[in-house]
Amino acid sequence: MKRDLSGELARLRNEFAAGKRRSAADDAARRLLAGAPELESEAALEGGGEIEVGGRVRHAGLGWTGVLERLDGDRASVRVGGKRLTAGADELVALGDAPKRRAATASTATLASDDAPPELQLIGMRVEEALEVLDGWLDRALAGAAREVRVVHGHGTGRLRTAVRAHLQRHPAVASHRSGAPNEGGNGATVVTLKG
Repeated sequence: MKRDLSGELARLRNEFAAGKRRSAADDAARRLLAGAPELESEAALEGGGEIEVGGRVRHAGLGWTGVLERLDGDRASVRVGGKRLTAGADELVALGDAPKRRAATASTATLASDDAPPELQLIGMRVEEALEVLDGWLDRALAGAAREVRVVHGHGTGRLRTAVRAHLQRHPAVASHRSGAPNEGGNGATVVTLKG
């Protein structure tokens, strides 16, 4: 009897410790996501059906939304803003297809005009797509009247900034480039002087 009680007490202690760890993890996820951008409005939270890789999902308990990247049995990996979170598959609610990248769409629409605007927003783009958009924008900017333009890539991990600056270094239309001044976006932007 005493052995049974000791075993039950140990089991309850383990459950309590696991619950505290889970609660601490939930609190950390809430703090992490407090500054993360919403991927869709509350009106778009209608949905249902099965969760599938590439689809939008919402965490039923915590309320964050993201794109399901991987599903391994009962565990799911979800991209929320710029972060990858892991959750139980049974805690997720399907919302539909992944949203289109707003930054790429906005930049592409901006490039449709004859003259390039004096600033290009690349925040949220992958390196490959950002460099492709940057090339087209530089061509238009060179044809326009502006000689100094600004590329906003954000701070992030620094991968996009490094790739953009290396690309600008080799670009034939670029005379020079520098980090933005504090009022120009600081290290989250690059000011480009064009040849001509």
